[in-house]
Amino acid sequence: MLLVVLCGIGLASDRRSPFRPKKKPQPGDWLSVYRERGQSFASYTASQPVRARLGEEILFVPVGPFTKEQRVLLKETAYFTELWYGVPVRIDKPAELPKKRWHRKRGGVTQYRTRYFLDELLPSRRTEKTVTICGITMADLYPLPSWNFVFGEASLRGRVGVWSFHRLVKGSRTEQLRRCLKIVTHEIGHTFGLEHCIAFECNMNGANSLGEMDRQPLHLCPHCLKKLRWNRGFKHLERYGRLLGYYEDKGLEKERLFLSEAIAYRRTFRSSK
Repeated sequence: MLLVVLCGIGLASDRRSPFRPKKKPQPGDWLSVYRERGQSFASYTASQPVRARLGEEILFVPVGPFTKEQRVLLKETAYFTELWYGVPVRIDKPAELPKKRWHRKRGGVTQYRTRYFLDELLPSRRTEKTVTICGITMADLYPLPSWNFVFGEASLRGRVGVWSFHRLVKGSRTEQLRRCLKIVTHEIGHTFGLEHCIAFECNMNGANSLGEMDRQPLHLCPHCLKKLRWNRGFKHLERYGRLLGYYEDKGLEKERLFLSEAIAYRRTFRSSK
């Protein structure tokens, strides 16, 4: 039986653990299309990932038009990102979408190439205080001509990422918020060196469709949580407490229930040592 250390606090194979192994992918899911090896803790630390220093910030750059409600959603994701990573987030002045060369028409929708954001627009906004810079847009994105679309794309080494809310703002406000929080924290995770997770149901799983994204959790698995703790140096219960308060305030019931179980599991393990 494979026993995985839960960030020094327990075993993920423990039946009391709220964490779940990755399910077999359905046809069309990310892991049924792309073969990935996963990323060990040792390979993560050896890669010398980006680490935020005191005084640095994550910079959000809105690109293209946003409605009033969409601007509120942007501010919510910025606030949540601060809770998630423990790094200040600043929303920069808006930028315009490119007018030439970097877009195409597909199914009557204008899509924009991610390389424009990653290679041209966003690096020009970087300051000496920027640990990572992220573009957010309501426009649809694509990474390569052979792809239909992409929710977002980020660089493991370049400290830059971009994502789109275009396909996420469907359904209830709670569903929209949950999806936006997932994509933002996922893509920023890449800029901090986290690769796709293949071991557990995890926020760092790849997603090929909105349905697959909706099935995936917002939380990090034991493997990825251990990596992020090494990177950011947080205390688990303090971070959990901040996130739990947010979930309660926003009515994110699935996330509240999971985190309540995770907190209880951690406390039980510590008391049994």
